[in-house]
Amino acid sequence: TVLDVDRVPDDTFTKEDYAKLKYAGPLYFDFDAEDIEDSIPRFKEFLENLKSNGVNLECLRLYATGGRGFHIEVPPQVFLTKAAKDGIRALPYIYRDMAMEVVVETLDLKIYSGRKGRMWRTCGVERIKKDGEPTGRYKVPLTLQEALDITSETYVDLTSAPRAEPARATPELSTYLATMFAKSQQKVDAAVGRQ
Repeated sequence: TVLDVDRVPDDTFTKEDYAKLKYAGPLYFDFDAEDIEDSIPRFKEFLENLKSNGVNLECLRLYATGGRGFHIEVPPQVFLTKAAKDGIRALPYIYRDMAMEVVVETLDLKIYSGRKGRMWRTCGVERIKKDGEPTGRYKVPLTLQEALDITSETYVDLTSAPRAEPARATPELSTYLATMFAKSQQKVDAAVGRQ
């Protein structure tokens, strides 16, 4: 999955065991629609919203999934002033609350789950159709300029073969996302009775 967890759940895990898990990893967003033509404008709108709120887009890891959408990963240094050594409880739910604050059409909110079953596509692995046939498409990293300029035609070209991860800017703290994270963490902690 996109997040690391402090221990691997097994079949004996109870609801209480799941609640004690600690997670670490980037803030993540998944854009998915029935047609790539629907995902592209929402993906660009989302990036523009982040930019207008002072987020340095050069710090983000941007991906075309090779299907009908995009992934964005935001390094923790962009919204945390200090890394949590052992991870953070309920992190998927904190991230879901943050996503609800910035939601646009085609943003998939089902991926924020603290349970088994939510997979995050890996770069360079060919997508397979439901019938088992390869699609000839891959999840690939995008530069910021490629993301901002992408069309349905360039999407097909870019995802037709694996690509190396481009250089990314050193993550810099975003007051906008740091404030959002702090508020979401307080909200989630209050909901589960932790102070």
